[in-house]
Parts: sequence; structure tokens; C-alpha cells
Amino acid sequence: MIYKYKDSYLSYVLLFNFYFFALGLFSSIMSIYLSGMEKSPAEISFIVSSVGIFSIVIQPIVGYFTDKTHSPKLISTITLILAGISGVAFMFFQSNILLFILNGLTLSFVNSVSPINEKLATNSRFRYGNIRIWGAIGFALASQIAAITYEFISTTFNFILFFIAIILSIIGYYGTTEVEVQKNTTSKSVSFKEVSFELGKNKPYILFLFITLLFTGMTTVNNTYLPLLILNNGSQVSFVGTVMFLATLVEVPLILSSHLILDRLSSKNLLIISFLIIFVQFGIYGIFSSVSVIMVSAFLFKALATMLFIMITLKVVIGIVNPKYVNSALGFAATLKAIGGLVFQVLSGSIVDMFSVQTLYQVFVVFAVIGLVLIFIMRMPENRKQSLFSGQINKE
Repeated sequence: MIYKYKDSYLSYVLLFNFYFFALGLFSSIMSIYLSGMEKSPAEISFIVSSVGIFSIVIQPIVGYFTDKTHSPKLISTITLILAGISGVAFMFFQSNILLFILNGLTLSFVNSVSPINEKLATNSRFRYGNIRIWGAIGFALASQIAAITYEFISTTFNFILFFIAIILSIIGYYGTTEVEVQKNTTSKSVSFKEVSFELGKNKPYILFLFITLLFTGMTTVNNTYLPLLILNNGSQVSFVGTVMFLATLVEVPLILSSHLILDRLSSKNLLIISFLIIFVQFGIYGIFSSVSVIMVSAFLFKALATMLFIMITLKVVIGIVNPKYVNSALGFAATLKAIGGLVFQVLSGSIVDMFSVQTLYQVFVVFAVIGLVLIFIMRMPENRKQSLFSGQINKE
């Protein structure tokens, strides 16, 4: 039975479905949960921004120890157990400081293993899309279940479900194929100084980090304020969950066709597409006041842009970074994602308090244009043939 489970499709289903299910339970309606505790927009932004601060430390450390120990699954297991503990503790407190700390710890732990998960998927014998689709399904279901649980069962029961989902995702890890890339490309452990020096002189990588900061900063804030935008216009919490559920399902066609699209288009073109998507999305939020228009835009663009950029990150980093430092490079990229969330949460809270949510999205349109300019001036080598999303052994 155990031998059949090892390297089985079921193990990847458990890992990705329940990893993203846990993430969705904890984060999809966090702004609504905090609003229900009578937290102001500024307080919500303060609490949510903690992810950036904690991730500056946690995510590079996770990436470094993954490279040093050559044991991605062990590091991920330890990290997710810590996330489960801090996530459950979150439900017992109302103090802004304690919520700030626990939210930062929980999501930093969860997000720090995301690069490892993406590499496990691309390193498997199964096609990437056939694995990653379960992440989209898990997050979509969690968005709906979290909203229903919050409105009809208990405002805090989602945190218990979060811990259960974390345990199930860990069970999935132990059936997956270990990432062997680092073992084959380095004969000795790398030092943090060596990693920092090599990545620091990689100009395309540094520019990509700034692009990552812009994109993920805006999309992280969008995850915070979009549910409140819909809720404040008269919708019920469960209906907000339905919108998020349907929006996440839009990822499915992209994931299933990832081997046809992402392996064929250049990294630069994919980055341009992702920024054009958020340009249109935030432009609609900034111009139109109709809830119906906002919800249609969320359905078409919200999850699509985020999912596309997650997959692009893996493709870009593997294309421009020495394989010896890929895990660390992905860890630093995840850190910039967190920093972007921190910076943009603080900025957004001030803008919303002084003006409005629509003004915030108008500002984001300008940032999207800046991101497009950075992409156009970025030089990336396109001479490496990659089949990251087609499966390592057979295309199942």
C-alpha cells in the first residue's frame, strides 16, 4: 500500500488540494473576519501587512535550508506544522498586535513553501497542469466554504479546518518525488554569502524582483479590499465567497493548458500579458461603481492574473539563475512578494482612509504601467529550451 502511494497521483492531489485549501480558508475572507471584529480599514491593513515583515526573515531562511539540506519535503513539513499551530492560535485573540504577529507567522510559513511545491510539480512524472489544477480547486472550494462557515456556523471554525487541511497536505508530501536538481548540481553545501553574492550580481534577476514587488504588492492588496468592496455594496458574505469560488475556477483552463502556453511563449511576453490583465482589471474597479461589473471583472481576471504570475516566476527564475541557487532565488522572490504586500498594504490603507477604494485602484493602474515599462527594458536570455510544465517522464 505504501509503495503504491509513493510517487502516486493521489499524493500530489493531497498536497496541492489541501495546501491551497488551507491557504484559502485562512486568507480568502480575512478582511471580512477582521471587519466583523470592528477593525477599521487602517487596522486591517496593519494586521494583513505583517506578512511582509515576517516573510523578509522566514522565506529566505526556508529557501536557504532547502538548498543546504537537500530535503525540500522535510523543510516544508516543519514549516507547515508551525503554520498550523500559529493559524489555530489566531482565533483566540483580538489584540491588533497579537493578530499582527500570528497572521504574519502563519502566512509567511505557508507562502515560504510555495516555491518548493511548484518545483515538486514540475519535477514529477505527471504533467504540471494535471497536478496544479488541484490547487485551484482547493482554493476555490475553500473560498466558498470559508464564507459559508463564517456566516452560518462559526466565525472562528475556519481556523480549525485550516489546521486539518495542513495535516492532509503534509501527508501528500511523503508520496511525492523528491526534487533532485540540487543534489545533482552541487557537491557541497552553499553558503548564504555565496548565494547572496551570486544573485546580487544577476541584473535580470534583480530587475525581476522589482517587477515581482509591484505585481504581488497590488494583487495582495486586491485580495484584501475586493471582498470588502463587494460586501460594502450590499452583498452577503456567502455571495462574496461564491464570487471568489468562481473567480478561482477561471484558473483551471490556464493550468490545464500550461504545457501548451507557458512552455511556448517567452518569459517576457508572459510577464507583459500578466500586467495587461491587472491593468484592465484595476482600471475597471477604478472607473465603474456597478457591483455587477466589478464581479464580472473579478470573475474573469482576479485569479487568472495571480495564477499566471506564480507559474511565470518559476519559469523566469529557472531561466536566468544558476540551477545551484534556484531554491534560494525563489525564496528571495517570495520575500519580495511579501515586501510588496507590506509596502502596498500600508500605502493602500492611507489612500482608502483619505480618499476611496476606487482611487486606490486608479493608483494601481499607474503602477501597472510602470511595471510594463520595467518589463520592456528587462533583458532575459531566451536560449534555454524549457519544458517545465509538460511532465518529466510521461505526459499523463
